[in-house]
Amino acid sequence: MLLFTIAMVLNDITSEGFPIGSIMMFLLIIIINWSLYKSPIQKARKLYRQNKTIRDADYIVKFYDNHYVVLCNEIESSIPFDKLYRIIETDTNYYLMPSKVSGTIICKTDCPAGFDVYIHRFVNR
Repeated sequence: MLLFTIAMVLNDITSEGFPIGSIMMFLLIIIINWSLYKSPIQKARKLYRQNKTIRDADYIVKFYDNHYVVLCNEIESSIPFDKLYRIIETDTNYYLMPSKVSGTIICKTDCPAGFDVYIHRFVNR
């Protein structure tokens, strides 16, 4: 595809006509990039709306030195910090992600004083 794009651009540069090939390739690249970006977000939103048990579930999170425990619907899950895929911090929340598609949301307003120092020990690993 890259070679085809280069060939189209070179052809448009050397010809004196309207560069329709370059414009079409540019639009195609934009559409492909947009669909690759937008598709995972749309899938996540759809799954969230469909799964009412997870969406409306209350959970308790307890933090320890090297792991945290999530209590949800009488099920207890222990997740070591060194096994986390990623920790995402926004202005309002922390997202503790054990994988690309699942995680625990920690609301910053519900956190005790000093929690930011505690969680940053694991973010900066």
